[in-house]
Amino acid sequence: MKPIFYLLACSLFFNALHAQTKTIEVEHYVFPKFTPGYVLMKSGEKNAALLNYHSILEEVVFEDGQGKRAIADAQVPQVDTVYIKDRKFFRLNDTFVELAHQSTYDLYIEYKCDVKYPGNVSAFGQTSQTSSNQSFSQVAIRGTMYELSLPSGYKTKPYQYYWIKKDGELNQFKNLNQLLKLYDAKKNAGKAFVKEHKIKMSNSEGILQLIEYLETD
Repeated sequence: MKPIFYLLACSLFFNALHAQTKTIEVEHYVFPKFTPGYVLMKSGEKNAALLNYHSILEEVVFEDGQGKRAIADAQVPQVDTVYIKDRKFFRLNDTFVELAHQSTYDLYIEYKCDVKYPGNVSAFGQTSQTSSNQSFSQVAIRGTMYELSLPSGYKTKPYQYYWIKKDGELNQFKNLNQLLKLYDAKKNAGKAFVKEHKIKMSNSEGILQLIEYLETD
């Protein structure tokens, strides 16, 4: 019986150890996997690759035989458009945005993401948490920048800002109130529309639906 008891004890020990070191994958990319696309340079050159967008570092990342890497800083100003699947990304105010709609107005999506890490447990058993890209960078330095795997307790909070260009004027909105202020004459009707259709900033299709409503006479 002793050998069986010993094996059982070892099994429980290693299971507990595995639970303590369990890691989670962070949802920090716009696409669920790296997707075929190409980078169009201002020179006209096209570079095909498996691509994705890193919403924490706000970088276009490509995958090749040597792993996952971001477009070099020196090359970024030379990029005209990034095509991933049937979607377009380009630089706007020093960051990449997606062109979500183009007609009498243009709508752009700016993808962002914060990381919250557990912090240290205080003498009273409370945990101090911090949410910032700086905390992510501290982890990234350890070699997990693009192949990110964080210890249990790390959490991500993806969110989106939007840009709308109409009549040559470009405006950013970070919440629904800022968007409705751009359509002041229909502000009250817009609020009712938001409530009825449960529009959320995280739902770009809902945002587009709201703008289409605000654009109608």
